Amino acid sequence: LGVSRAHEGSYNANHLVSFLNSQPSVHLSAEDRQCNSLEWDLANSEDRVLNAKIRLDRLRARNAQVVGDFALWNLPYAESMLALDRRVRIVALKRPKAESVASLTAWFLQAKQLPLVTAQERARMHRVDKNDLDVCYPTYALNGTVDTQAAVSHYYDDYYARVDSLKRAFPERVQIYDEAEVLSSANRASELFAYIKIPKPWKLEESQTTNSTLEVNPKPASPPKKRRGLRVLHTHAEEGEEATRTNAGSRKTVVIGIGSGRCGTMSLATLLNKQPGTQVSHEHNRCEGLAWNNDGHVPSDRRRRFNARRRLAMLRARQAKVVGDIALWYLPYVPMLLESRNVRVVALKRNREDTVASFERWFGGMNHFPWALSEEIGRMPNFTVHSMGYDKCYPKYDWDESNTPTLREGAERYYDDYYSNVDMLIEKYPRRVRLYNSYGLLNNLDVQRDLFEFLGMTQYQPQVVIGMHPTNLTAAKSNSARAAKQATSNSLEMDIG
Repeated sequence: LGVSRAHEGSYNANHLVSFLNSQPSVHLSAEDRQCNSLEWDLANSEDRVLNAKIRLDRLRARNAQVVGDFALWNLPYAESMLALDRRVRIVALKRPKAESVASLTAWFLQAKQLPLVTAQERARMHRVDKNDLDVCYPTYALNGTVDTQAAVSHYYDDYYARVDSLKRAFPERVQIYDEAEVLSSANRASELFAYIKIPKPWKLEESQTTNSTLEVNPKPASPPKKRRGLRVLHTHAEEGEEATRTNAGSRKTVVIGIGSGRCGTMSLATLLNKQPGTQVSHEHNRCEGLAWNNDGHVPSDRRRRFNARRRLAMLRARQAKVVGDIALWYLPYVPMLLESRNVRVVALKRNREDTVASFERWFGGMNHFPWALSEEIGRMPNFTVHSMGYDKCYPKYDWDESNTPTLREGAERYYDDYYSNVDMLIEKYPRRVRLYNSYGLLNNLDVQRDLFEFLGMTQYQPQVVIGMHPTNLTAAKSNSARAAKQATSNSLEMDIG
């Protein structure tokens, strides 16, 4: 932990990481993947625990006895990490307040950034730009006139008050160090090595090198050039981490399956999971964190990008070469998901009439209409508001108040809109988004081979898949001969999910 970015001067974790990585069996990084999946103000405590677990799993995958990462945004997740694994140790870096505040203030002024205040307060300030890394910092509602130094001072006090609270709760597993002391004192360095259990023999002479000595009042570094998305900064000590990413997570193929629903997505997941080295889920955790339209609230592109990266991190943590999830609600997140090079998108399309008829049967039994806001549903006499958790997974449309739409009209409008967007994705990403006819993919072995090769799979077992929902599973078992005949036909009477 530490109050600022690893390179911003008020502390310089890159120096300490380089020094620690020179010790036996140590693999540390500074700001691995920025704060991807570790957003500071993430409100849901369950999401915090899940993201902490994902980050710990990623660190444990490194081939060393002591592994870890230094970043300011680890702080709000530190308690969860300590609770999840008794082997976790927290190292908090701290320098005198006056030095830290002066250095970090100079950095923010030169970079024309101030992520510590609300968007409204930032809008009132001149020459302050919005930045993708704003989500990595806490946000404060400061009263009165806000200036950069006052905001930084408030941040420093709050940050180390939290560190002190954490140390009181876990006195044996949280320690505070002045980085300059560790880099210049063999005794202090030995204390740190023993605390984080670095195996001997230690190379303490490294702490006396001039390259590792900090300036008392360092000049702020030049602000980084703006790039699209989150920047990844590496020191030479992180070269091993880059290799780990290349050889492990980045070589995995991540399959994102999309389709309107009622089109065979469950059967596609079944087909993929029967192949060697695959782990592909169907509608994992519903659309939690991936809402399309939550009763009128449409997530911003920044929020969608953050949630897409968090979902990718979860999928990559699976122990398989081909991993993924299939669900209708990934459609608006596809551009963000494709920012990762190893993602492939598979779109399923069943013919329009069969899909619409299936929606009529499926939602008709529940008097459910998912394509309108709840207040509009209240005005529709034929439908009721449901609390199944799936309504936010669908888009919403404006409907004529004087004419209640039918389920068929809703399904037709949704179907046409969905696949219009799929066509635009294929036009924009022709090599990474591929559309398959549901019946052809489930019944035609040559089409399946094309799918497997598109996903980079070298070993596969094409097979006819009978698509079904649990509701008609019993009937299918009792009529297996008829079902087998249907599986080889051009169309399926059985409803596919």
